[in-house]
Amino acid sequence: HDFNNMLTAIIGYASFITELAETVEKKDAYARQIIEAARRAASLTQSLLVFSRKQEADFSIVLIHSLFMDILGLVGRIIGEDVQVKSRIDESNLAVLGNAGQLGQVIINLATNARDALPNGGKITITTRLIHIDDSFIAAHGFGKTGPHVLIEFSDTGIGIARNNLKKIFDPFFTTKETGKGTGLGLSIVYSIVKAHNGFIDVYSELGRGTTFKIYLPAVNAHTITAGDTTASAPPRGTETILLAEDDEAIRHIMKQALESAGYVVLACEDGAQARGVLVERSQEIAILVTDVIMPKLDGKMLAEAARAIRPDIKILFLSGYTADILEEKMQLNCNINILYKPIAPDQLLRKLREMLDQ
Repeated sequence: HDFNNMLTAIIGYASFITELAETVEKKDAYARQIIEAARRAASLTQSLLVFSRKQEADFSIVLIHSLFMDILGLVGRIIGEDVQVKSRIDESNLAVLGNAGQLGQVIINLATNARDALPNGGKITITTRLIHIDDSFIAAHGFGKTGPHVLIEFSDTGIGIARNNLKKIFDPFFTTKETGKGTGLGLSIVYSIVKAHNGFIDVYSELGRGTTFKIYLPAVNAHTITAGDTTASAPPRGTETILLAEDDEAIRHIMKQALESAGYVVLACEDGAQARGVLVERSQEIAILVTDVIMPKLDGKMLAEAARAIRPDIKILFLSGYTADILEEKMQLNCNINILYKPIAPDQLLRKLREMLDQ
């Protein structure tokens, strides 16, 4: 929870730097690195939550070529200068239904594992291509589901994996590294993400000759992305009045500034009790209540109940750094509510608000 709050602050302040630094190129470049690093950290958090089955992943169409173009530079920085990276990424519109952040985490984890298997340098080869899994493939390999799949091959020329360890490498906390050198979670997270994507993973290795991971993900039609997709466009604006209740000062300041810069009038409160007082005085002018779930004095659920008692038609957007299972168990919040899970980027908040206000 605290980690997610800090990430929201990092993403928010760094976003402001990119918007305000019109002529300072270095500041802009540094800020984009901060945003990207924070988003990777957020993706890691989500991967851990999916791994522990605490949260479902948000899936959309992922273009494989774009995914790898975004991540190959990071792979190079992770493995160091003494390891050569060769890639053969299919440039056609190969696509899967998945979570780009989690699929990126798979590649990062494999790269980290390969780096440790190449203490004296070597080569990593990454390829992607389309294959068709049929009954003969399933009979020969013992896994798979018929149909088109994107195959991602990740090979290294490292020390290899002993035969007796191959069946255990995806087990949580299994590691052959020394104490303090690894958690034994990297490959188990890879396995859980691949399975969450309805995919399959296979590994082949020989001691002294390297290791190859093969990941099979069900392919989808990239043309299902509509021409009107506006995810990369500027965040929508508005003029409505928003009541914001958030006890974390940094998060409250970031969201207030983001909303006001998009044209909204923001009534910011530091807890639920203060927000309830504002509701009593100004209920008719408030278009939507945006509230954190866990707050002192009056939590988000109780605030929402008070708001609906005052204005039955008021729209409510919940925010939380806690996972869905905790909110359901401790707060009795069901899955049908409008909620954003932290860390929350400013444009994500603006899009969700506009969507709710326009309904």
